[in-house]
Amino acid sequence: MKTFTAEFDGLYPVGAVALVVAEDIHMALILLNKKLESDGLNPVKITDLKEQDNSTRRVDILLNGDY
Repeated sequence: MKTFTAEFDGLYPVGAVALVVAEDIHMALILLNKKLESDGLNPVKITDLKEQDNSTRRVDILLNGDY
């Protein structure tokens, strides 16, 4: 499995980020857009997805609350 992140327009104008685990970028796009649609949010484009490097240990702060 691969890990992807995507920034998108959320419910409030403070930024929103999703973490998606999927076999490939195409499945990640399908899964994320289905979830966004079910939450009443706009879909993202494939270019909004960024594959993350899973080969090394690290921590990524997706949102730190500093709006």
